[in-house]
Amino acid sequence: MLRRKSTELPLMIDTISKPLMLIGMAGEFHICLIYGEHIDDPKPIILTVTPDYVAHKTSKPLPIRGSEFAECLDKNAEDLRKMALDCRDRGKTSAVLTGTPPKEAKRTPKLVIGDFQRSLKACAHFMRMLRGVQSA
Repeated sequence: MLRRKSTELPLMIDTISKPLMLIGMAGEFHICLIYGEHIDDPKPIILTVTPDYVAHKTSKPLPIRGSEFAECLDKNAEDLRKMALDCRDRGKTSAVLTGTPPKEAKRTPKLVIGDFQRSLKACAHFMRMLRGVQSA
């Protein structure tokens, strides 16, 4: 009786990457978005969002106001999270997001913070949205 040699397939590693969530924000002129699998993640991914990036995304000239910065982060929250996932998948721990500034903006980038309280509320909304918490 002939026995067939069974070929075992190697176990596939779980290709679904663990989800990332926004675990912190820092910065003044450049906003650092800190992503991790949990709050105390020992290897967070840090995306540094520059005013040039916001100007490019919003098609507005520099300087960018704080409210425009917060609005851009809010509108692009999922894309930013995907960029953090891509960094992690490529073995990177950080990335600086820059953009091509409009031609008329040749001066040094400067973030103008108009209504600081409104900007803070927008950032808080952004963080709650990324963490999946419903606004009250």
